[in-house]
Amino acid sequence: MKKPTSKDVAKLAGVSQSTVSFVLNNKNDVSISPETRTKVFEAAKKLNYVPNIFGKGLRTNRSMILGLMIPTITNPYYPMLTQQIEEYASNEGYNIILCNTYRNKDKEEFYLNLLLEKAVDGIIYGFTPNFSELLNKISKTVPIVIIGEKDDSVNISTVGLNSFRAGEMTVQHLIELGHKKIAFITSPLTNISLSRERRLKGIISKLKEYHLDKNLIVKAYTSEYEITDSTYEIEIGYELAIDLIKETDVTAIIGVNDMVAFGAMNAILNQGLKIPDDISICGFDNIYLSRLIKPKMTTIDHHITHRSKLAFDLL
Repeated sequence: MKKPTSKDVAKLAGVSQSTVSFVLNNKNDVSISPETRTKVFEAAKKLNYVPNIFGKGLRTNRSMILGLMIPTITNPYYPMLTQQIEEYASNEGYNIILCNTYRNKDKEEFYLNLLLEKAVDGIIYGFTPNFSELLNKISKTVPIVIIGEKDDSVNISTVGLNSFRAGEMTVQHLIELGHKKIAFITSPLTNISLSRERRLKGIISKLKEYHLDKNLIVKAYTSEYEITDSTYEIEIGYELAIDLIKETDVTAIIGVNDMVAFGAMNAILNQGLKIPDDISICGFDNIYLSRLIKPKMTTIDHHITHRSKLAFDLL
């Protein structure tokens, strides 16, 4: 059976072939009545017509596909980020290839090669990349934008959040509430995430201003296994908070992100303690779940909507 063409769609809809192209390519800057658009869509559906995206790419030298690299889907922050970018991309006629690396360098390199093979028009990183030299080279021909911590070794446009400052802000808030014994609990710190390290540095810096840095207790998990367990970060928060409650008399716990903080909250409440009367809890990210739980939790907002839009516009 002959594959339908845009010419067949035009004939069935009673319009020109160029009108079919304008409608199916979502050209909003061309004046076409809603009735005509409906006729084109109905004709295309009846004929099972699928636009030749590859052919279009050859004509325009654009694939209209973007790559989005994220480190995990288990933390709601990244699905929220993905949704925002996908919405902006869709509004401009782009499709997204989502690449979840699980913070694995081999997967990250594999996806980079895959995106280059697919001739994507650009790549958005949702985290600080591992391959700075390779990305610097790729960025000469394929636009790349990072939403994450700024790494000075990567000469690529970055929409960053100052994690050092975020750590300082959190501690300042707790000190103003009268806390002197504060703990920081986190998933692995070393060679995994710049934001984790810089949040801790900001916490220490602010505590030093008040001569309280020696009171800080840091508990970091030793292994990363998000790939096999979707509740990994919550479990970390629970386990580390239980240890703190048994071993120390801290009055405030800062989780490296909201998911870890949720686990700590569960541990505190399961021990018969009250939040914030006995122990205060803080997190980072301001994911939607942080607005639903009780008691309310203090968290640092990442302005996902604004940063996603800015990253897409930069790309």
